[in-house]
Amino acid sequence: MFRSTYIFLILILAVFGQLNAQVIDPPVITHMSLDSITGQVEVSWANGSPETEGYIIYKRDYFGLWIPLDTIYGIENTFYKTTTSNAQFLIETFSVTAFDGDDNSSLRSDFHQTMKLEYEYELCEDSCSLSWNAYHNMFSLNGYLLQVSSVNTKNGQTNFQEYNLGVNDTDVTIAVDYSNQYSIYVVAYNALDSFSVSSNSQFSSTNLISPSYIYLNKVTVKPDQSVEISIISDSSDVSYYEVYRSNFLGNESIMIGKTDSVRSPNLFVDPFIYPDINEYYYSALAVDQCNNKTKRTKPFSGDTSIVSNLRLQSVYSDFREIELQWGDYNGFLNSDVVHELWKDVNGSLDLVYDVQPNSQTSVEILNDIGKVCFFVKAFEQDVNAINRQDTIYSNSICIYNIPKIYIPSAFTPNNDFKNNLFKVEIYDNSSLESYSMKVYDMFSNLVFHSTDENIHWDGTFNNRVLPIDTYVYFMELTYGGGQVVTKNGNITLLR
Repeated sequence: MFRSTYIFLILILAVFGQLNAQVIDPPVITHMSLDSITGQVEVSWANGSPETEGYIIYKRDYFGLWIPLDTIYGIENTFYKTTTSNAQFLIETFSVTAFDGDDNSSLRSDFHQTMKLEYEYELCEDSCSLSWNAYHNMFSLNGYLLQVSSVNTKNGQTNFQEYNLGVNDTDVTIAVDYSNQYSIYVVAYNALDSFSVSSNSQFSSTNLISPSYIYLNKVTVKPDQSVEISIISDSSDVSYYEVYRSNFLGNESIMIGKTDSVRSPNLFVDPFIYPDINEYYYSALAVDQCNNKTKRTKPFSGDTSIVSNLRLQSVYSDFREIELQWGDYNGFLNSDVVHELWKDVNGSLDLVYDVQPNSQTSVEILNDIGKVCFFVKAFEQDVNAINRQDTIYSNSICIYNIPKIYIPSAFTPNNDFKNNLFKVEIYDNSSLESYSMKVYDMFSNLVFHSTDENIHWDGTFNNRVLPIDTYVYFMELTYGGGQVVTKNGNITLLR
């Protein structure tokens, strides 16, 4: 009987002790954040019992064991900040217990985990994928705020955007601009103004700035009658330009090539064209290292930067005059443009006079012997909006005025100082490039040959006087840039 009573009392005391140990309710962690400056974890909780004397902070280790991290004394001290956290790189789990003055401890609170934000971004992409672990055990979780800060690395401009996400969202894709440094947080929040801030993700987007303009500052015809296109933009991140051409304004353009390297300006030569017959309309696309293609207007203009060559054409010509007609050049930024008509006679340049665009004029060429060419030069009179002053040229229109040649039909080499030489007269021989005169007898024997227009036949061959007879001559001369004139006929030798 005594033994049974003793055991009963022991059981009563054990039950009483167990109940006494649980009179302290566990605290409730309200939220847990990472300090954006130190990267340490800040734990905040609410006390669960008036008998509380202090708290023990626990952290779960790699093996899942709860390790006491620190002890906080005082019922009002409901905040703790770590000193050795690695939560910027790892997900860390914390819990809190309370204890009273009799060394009774509560159960551990529900665990809370830090949020680790991760990103995926590839070079040249215009978006970034973000993901994070869900925040558990926050009372009345309302959702997440995604906070995105950026700084443009080219101009220093800052930007901040905040996105509201739902309670079940743990990943999102955001748009990314080139040449920006990004700093991103995820914040879990509830209706009680509790906030939990994630680890910080930082990355730099592709360092590129697209051009705000692409300007074909010159579409000019070169001396070989190819067209050179000069391209300027305000971006140093352009890898090359694609050049497009159309034979008619408004028609679909075709790509005819691309610039070889980046310089300012970029140059492209279109060789297989006929600028004296057609106007060609050119445009360009800028291509960066990410293969993004940009089409922009001229600077400070609504134009789409489609520029055509200045075409000069001959309406009528003979050896006395030439009638010329030309259009207008639409590629300059300035409206104050000078047009000049120039003449090139065998490489010697002369300004004819200033002209107006979309005009026509007649020029006398009677006294111009050889290769006679005309072209229009147009240039900006003042520096334009991008501090340039450009000049372009039209195609050349060329004609060939044959030198005036006099060839006698007979001569009398009798030493009377009159008509003693078979002398060819070439008037205005400044354009002469080569000369050849050959004389044959009636048996096709070469009796005279000269490549100097100033050396003439005196009626002899190898110092022997040739008889009275009819001889045959062949003359060939080159003038005006390769033009060839040939003449042949009979010359009578008289005594």
